[in-house]
Amino acid sequence: MMLTVREALAKGEAFLRSKEVSSPRRSMEDLLAWTLSCSRLDLYMNIDQPIEEKERLALRSSLKELANHVPFAYISRKEVFYGLSLLIT
Repeated sequence: MMLTVREALAKGEAFLRSKEVSSPRRSMEDLLAWTLSCSRLDLYMNIDQPIEEKERLALRSSLKELANHVPFAYISRKEVFYGLSLLIT
């Protein structure tokens, strides 16, 4: 099944909203951008780009964690603090 960036954003946001995750749109943008190794701006510049199967599976797994209220920094294993990129372990 082909899934575009637009569809992933919409479906993921609705899923996160149903799980009462704070800022579901922003959370989904961050998660999708991290999964696709791009910026949030790139998501919108390539909104109709299909997502490859391996990326879709990785996104689904991470989305489940986020829905269980695991902080995004724990999922991505990275946090930016005062311009420093910190590894989260």
